[in-house]
Amino acid sequence: MAKIVDIMQANEGVIYKYIINTVKGNHALKSDAGKENYIEQLFEYENQNVCLIGYCILNTQVQLIVKGSNKKVLNNYIKNVNRSFYVAMSLSGYPFNPIINSARIGNKNLLNKINELHQFAPAGPAMYPYCSYRYLEEGQTDAVIIIKNASGNVDMSLQDFERAMNEKVKVKQKTMFENEPFAIVLEQVQRRYIAKSGTTSESNIIFIMAELCDRTRLSYNKVAAKMGISKKRRDILIGVVCDMVIRRNYTIDTVIAKLKLKKVSRTGIILEAIAELNRVYNYSYDCILSLLGINDSGHNLLAVLVKGICEQFNEVFETVCVKFHLQGDLVALRARCGY
Repeated sequence: MAKIVDIMQANEGVIYKYIINTVKGNHALKSDAGKENYIEQLFEYENQNVCLIGYCILNTQVQLIVKGSNKKVLNNYIKNVNRSFYVAMSLSGYPFNPIINSARIGNKNLLNKINELHQFAPAGPAMYPYCSYRYLEEGQTDAVIIIKNASGNVDMSLQDFERAMNEKVKVKQKTMFENEPFAIVLEQVQRRYIAKSGTTSESNIIFIMAELCDRTRLSYNKVAAKMGISKKRRDILIGVVCDMVIRRNYTIDTVIAKLKLKKVSRTGIILEAIAELNRVYNYSYDCILSLLGINDSGHNLLAVLVKGICEQFNEVFETVCVKFHLQGDLVALRARCGY
């Protein structure tokens, strides 16, 4: 007689992350209808032995985190979902690559892996309807109970859960599997951002560059070369960095990895991004640090930033402090800046 497994309990069952890529050139997931149908199949095939925990549906890839009574049950779940999607969409050919990557996840790493998965959402997890961020944020699913049990905090409040869902995590470059053909992405973004008549604004050029880099996995330098953007246009680079932070909800380290800025000073990128986010959006220094996912408790970055702006733009110390909404005793900061 088969052992009865209660997958709601932290010490029973297994959790796996699956990565499913579509066959090159297949467009089954590129439409909203395709993404919506795949999500429907994911929920349709859940049962007492399988619980969908997290998902992110992209144009050429599906990323899932699922808990089940055992690995065989989970593999069958994936096969059933994929087969049902294929039939429901009336596709002429099977859309998925037969090689499916999977990796086991421990209870302690579950929340980080969910947050990592959500960071692949192109428009940011809260704004992207084809990832599980909102589904989990509502807090009414078995998946939330599993997550709380895995964390060892079954009494976690909804506010604490939401806070945990918004914790920044660093996504390693090698884990970024999404890779779409440059020509296809370029055609899509040109239709969206380039006017048929007249000139294209630099802000739209930045939107195009950010999306090309994010979806094709090409480095910033390669995309810039293909688009005819000069390497001397540092302002375009910083604009792309800021766009990926604001509109795609990536941390600064994730952006640096995605753009493959190996030979560029990390500190320099951060300082310029802070200055640009303040200039464009009038965000406070603390708000910008939160967006970038970095910590400056010793005010080392702040001192370099304030001094640099004062010297480069002949600004007064007090004026710069007001611009960045700095509060409290600024005597120590003034001394560190040499004023």
